[in-house]
Amino acid sequence: MYRDYGPLRNIRKVLRENSLDASLYASWSRWSRKHDWKKRAEAYDDHAEKIRLLIQREEEEERRRAYQRMLSKVTRVVDERLDKLRAEELTANQTMDFLERSYELGTRVSGLEGEDKGKSGGQLEITFTDAFDGV
Repeated sequence: MYRDYGPLRNIRKVLRENSLDASLYASWSRWSRKHDWKKRAEAYDDHAEKIRLLIQREEEEERRRAYQRMLSKVTRVVDERLDKLRAEELTANQTMDFLERSYELGTRVSGLEGEDKGKSGGQLEITFTDAFDGV
């Protein structure tokens, strides 16, 4: 019970919250000192945190792989559609939408999602001139 109370654990709290007799405090304190409960519980906390971080990294990596699979599919679809389209049929908005979406997915896949936002405010800015009308 003591171990499972996390970093803010203490014997009195464990006894109180489990409706155990307060007279157990003296014997639990002796056992705690004799068997180094505090150090052992902290080692358990460290171990549990390492496992939590490992699971988190694995989940992040799986998300990255999923983004890569999506990027491959989207890229194939876009390539096929672009091969069938003529440039003069695309509006500036459609072109910009393609560009923004590919940029967003590319930054997620590369793991730069959070890094780029701090550098550029998270926005891609492109200015179209008259020469791009109808593109």
